[in-house]
Amino acid sequence: MRKKKALKNIPITIGLFSKTEKDSLVGGTYFAYGTAAANSSKITKWKSVSEKMQVLPTTGNEKAINSDDASHFNDFKAAIQNYFPNISGVTATLRYDNDKLVQENISITTQFYGYEQIQSFTRLVLSSAKKYLPNNVPIEIKIGSVDDVQALIAKETGDSDYQVHVYAANRRYICVEITKDTIKHVATLSRLAFNEEELGKFTDQMDQLSNMADQLSEVDTEGVEETVQVVDRDTVFREDKPEHWQGQNRETLMANVPEKANGYIKVPVIINKDEDE
Repeated sequence: MRKKKALKNIPITIGLFSKTEKDSLVGGTYFAYGTAAANSSKITKWKSVSEKMQVLPTTGNEKAINSDDASHFNDFKAAIQNYFPNISGVTATLRYDNDKLVQENISITTQFYGYEQIQSFTRLVLSSAKKYLPNNVPIEIKIGSVDDVQALIAKETGDSDYQVHVYAANRRYICVEITKDTIKHVATLSRLAFNEEELGKFTDQMDQLSNMADQLSEVDTEGVEETVQVVDRDTVFREDKPEHWQGQNRETLMANVPEKANGYIKVPVIINKDEDE
């Protein structure tokens, strides 16, 4: 590499990588790296790397690197499979540095029947990720069919919120995630004040309502006439036009009047009470 003129005066870092067995789902891991200073062709010091990779669920007699991480993933997997039982596969690739989880990538493969179903399932996965997966590490979740990626849910750091992108018909749709900031904004517009406990409660409730609305969008409405009312709204009143009062006379009508004067019905004065009657 030093023979190349462009690389003579820059440091070069080299990593040592250990491959795994051919049938392993993990490609391998780095175990050491070293840096050659500028204008030098020697690496005088190698630093060890305590990096481990694991795919969940484990197979055979393989044990989980961290039983809690494996348990959280299994709970997440069970939650989405209970809602969408025809999922083809759910796997996670976990990367550890010094036995600490630093990255989790999840792949979900299934078959969808329309954009509405993709969107609804994506919201379910997002809700399950918040509930079961660790909240202090970067996470990427790819939702795909056999042919292509249909949705992506990811957060770049442990402290950031999830970003959601849904892909369909060569277009990208961005789902709006309901967060505490969303609730705070709406509360401000409504002149309401919530404490942290209430913000958490209302965020979860609004997220559940949004998921329910997405489930309704999956209903097949082909051939169903659009409507805004599910019951008949015929008026019970007759047409407003004058009619002759048949079968009764003036004396019968006036007999039911509480107060009358000179053959007319007498009512209280409402325009000018000081005016003489």
